[in-house]
Amino acid sequence: MRRFLLPIAMVLVDLFALNASFVTALYLRFHDYKFSSWAPSFLYSYTYLLIAVNLIHLVLLLYFKEIQFPRRFKPTYVLPRIGRIVLITLLASVLIIFLSKGLSRSHQVFHFSRPTLIAFWILSFFYLSAGRFLFGIWQLWLFDRGLMQRPVIVIGEGRLRDDLATRIKFNRWFGARVVETITVAPPADVEGEGAQPARAGLVAGPDALREHLREKRVGEVFLATDPDDFAQIFAVLDTCRSEHIKVRMVPDHLQLLISHLLLSESVAVPNRTKEDLIYEVYQVVDSRFALDLATIAILGSKGIPPTFGGIEHHVSHLAHRLAGQGFRIKVYARSYYTQLEGRYQGLEIIRLPSVYTKHLDAISHTALATLHMMLQPVDVAHYHAQGPSIFALLPRLFGIRTVTTVHGLDWKREKWGSFAKRCLQIGEYASARFPTRTIAVSR
Repeated sequence: MRRFLLPIAMVLVDLFALNASFVTALYLRFHDYKFSSWAPSFLYSYTYLLIAVNLIHLVLLLYFKEIQFPRRFKPTYVLPRIGRIVLITLLASVLIIFLSKGLSRSHQVFHFSRPTLIAFWILSFFYLSAGRFLFGIWQLWLFDRGLMQRPVIVIGEGRLRDDLATRIKFNRWFGARVVETITVAPPADVEGEGAQPARAGLVAGPDALREHLREKRVGEVFLATDPDDFAQIFAVLDTCRSEHIKVRMVPDHLQLLISHLLLSESVAVPNRTKEDLIYEVYQVVDSRFALDLATIAILGSKGIPPTFGGIEHHVSHLAHRLAGQGFRIKVYARSYYTQLEGRYQGLEIIRLPSVYTKHLDAISHTALATLHMMLQPVDVAHYHAQGPSIFALLPRLFGIRTVTTVHGLDWKREKWGSFAKRCLQIGEYASARFPTRTIAVSR
């Protein structure tokens, strides 16, 4: 029941938003008229159109796998999906209108008010987006209270296992609750002569793992083992497949495992070839969900790698440290400052143009970068310096957390005129009021 409750609830929210936008559009168009004056001509046509729109929307939800959970409901993830569905539904309904008029023998059968239809499509985008946003808040509210969460076990050892458990806890939208982290060892290593001392979280072999999974009553297992430990990996896969338990791996770990399988000279798994093992991994393991710690966009600096400028050196050190801890980092760079673009030392560099003048360089680049960032799947926007902080409010309207680092009181510098100083003072106010958090450099 828990498996189907969230998809059904989301479909009901979508249909309610779609029909509410239709009713609102009708009210805006005909609220000054008596019902009897417009209903005979329009209501019949609108009823059939509304039924068709609802059916098209349901088909698109199935086609784009929108009802497949878990799913992110942050605005930066939802708005592109909603826009795509609304656009296709709009084109399909326009086609239905033309076909209905063309196939009808009487030109009086189907009547539509163009302002009503335009208002409906505009309202449907905002109503559907608001509905998904509220649904996401409700979903996180349930997950934060331990409701509707799926109990999972993380199998592995060392840093890989602990890092994966941290990622699952961070990604609350995933709806998983880590009940235990364990390591599967061969029985000889636990029970035989010279065996390792028993410790918490150590399971001896596939049989013990099977009993352990039955005792915990989990339906999902996350695998974060050493990619060279084929014996443990395929012991877990065989056990979970026999118990009908879903096995998940993050995409990076899966690709690392496949690479080690392809490059290994021998595989210590009896009665199976290397090709059989690779096929089995792709058949059993689900790796559709990238559980990143967070995606952080850095704005306001000139770019990476640093060639001049104290802020640029600060951003470079900060970005590399965060990337080393598992965060996805996007650095917005000015096109004249660096020729690098794409992946660089674990970072993603995005080059954008700017108005290359003393007064407009930083502000124009940050404005363009902010607009670009709000269309990307970003969790945190980190602004540097006071001028760029003016735009820190915009990402918050899209549900993106913002952080501002103030490197100094720029408006006190002699190089700025009175108007520029006034703008920087506005940026100083914005850096203290608009972001989720503000960092001040003390030295």
